[in-house]
Amino acid sequence: MRFRSIYIAILCILSGGTALPTSAIMTFDMILRPETRANNLFVVGLLALAISPPLLVAGVRLLFNKPNRYGGLFSPNVLRFLAVINGVFAGLIVYLASRQSDVLGIIGGIGFLVATQGAFVLANKRAAS
Repeated sequence: MRFRSIYIAILCILSGGTALPTSAIMTFDMILRPETRANNLFVVGLLALAISPPLLVAGVRLLFNKPNRYGGLFSPNVLRFLAVINGVFAGLIVYLASRQSDVLGIIGGIGFLVATQGAFVLANKRAAS
């Protein structure tokens, strides 16, 4: 069981550690040079920029087996913050997909909204106990 945790932790650290600088460079380049900006890539860059730091933190906590005092990798406030970020991106995905009449994109955005709901429920459960 510990081998699987170490394996997942290393994957989280590698993916979060590489996505953070890559997405930051890509996003800031599109902000500084708007002529190179593609809206879909900009959204992907922002999404990766928002998701990679928590992924990196989760990997480090898993690797060193350091849960917080609530018993999970993240505190309820961090879960709520991540849920808000996830909800904003879900709304953006649904909006962009509906503008392009992309049914699969709308379904994907709704999936993000369901994950947002789940994060809020989990945060409330951890805060209550």
